Amino acid sequence: MRVEVRAEKYDLDLTLPPSFVSSLYVRVGPRHWIKKFGFLKGLRLMQANSLLIAEVDGHVNEEVFKEEVLLESGLWYYPDVSLVKNGKIKKVVDRLYEAYGGARLSISPRDFNYILTSVVLSKRTSYGRFVLMWCSRIFEKLDGDLEEIAHSDLRFAGTSYQLDQLKLTLRDFLSRGLDKQVAKLSPSALRRELLRCWGIGPKVADALILFTFRSPKTIPCDTHLKTMVKRLGLYEEFVEPVKQLCIKYACNSAEADELGLDVCPNSSRCLRALLIRDLGDLAGWFQTVCYIHGGSYCKPSKPSCEKCLLSDLCRYRS
Repeated sequence: MRVEVRAEKYDLDLTLPPSFVSSLYVRVGPRHWIKKFGFLKGLRLMQANSLLIAEVDGHVNEEVFKEEVLLESGLWYYPDVSLVKNGKIKKVVDRLYEAYGGARLSISPRDFNYILTSVVLSKRTSYGRFVLMWCSRIFEKLDGDLEEIAHSDLRFAGTSYQLDQLKLTLRDFLSRGLDKQVAKLSPSALRRELLRCWGIGPKVADALILFTFRSPKTIPCDTHLKTMVKRLGLYEEFVEPVKQLCIKYACNSAEADELGLDVCPNSSRCLRALLIRDLGDLAGWFQTVCYIHGGSYCKPSKPSCEKCLLSDLCRYRS
């Protein structure tokens, strides 16, 4: 089956690498990716100028195929930067959009188990250097079977402590029956349940939800995001999300109404709450482009300020 989608101001090679969906793919050439694992294994995504071409062998429901192509290519989402009203943040968002406007949000709800594995493995290590390698070895042998992964000797994949911790996290996740609740819970409700698991903090929970739900407001507060926000002086001061507070309270009034909880006492200075307030549906995209830009220029150590497109807006440079 084949489908072609018109894709203006879009770049497949900017969209897939920052997404944990990329742990299911291999890049075989410029703007040409093949899915090795998960739902629609063998799916080929190719971009020719402003045209995205998707192909898969075998019989597939046409509507399901088209939907999955839009989700995994990221074309279900468009970053409407005109919605940002905060002047200081708007300048940064507009500048990042000029450079990385082709990046979208690649998600795969049907591959939750695989993405859970890759997100948990990503703690305090290099995604490109180690996580993709570990995932390829695990999925090749055990597919996305969480029970198998949780109770197997994973030394065939590597010897890092992240692999040992993955097993502990998955065992706790399964013991709580969360594998059977994922499809029934809203992103906000699932986030609270994930945070009760051993080894899952706010960043991991948010990354998992961002790339498996249509929830663009979700924003993982990772190192690149925190570094850029601090250097650019987007907020005079902020605190990071705290696991126990995220379990006990809601992040904002809308979430409080949904979950029947009080609003978090840290909401006026928590980075996650502030960015959701000021960016709305751009929050997840903003984190994604900060990851791209931070990895190339605004590195925590030895940033390339002289080449940075935000240098004139940056306190760190001055």
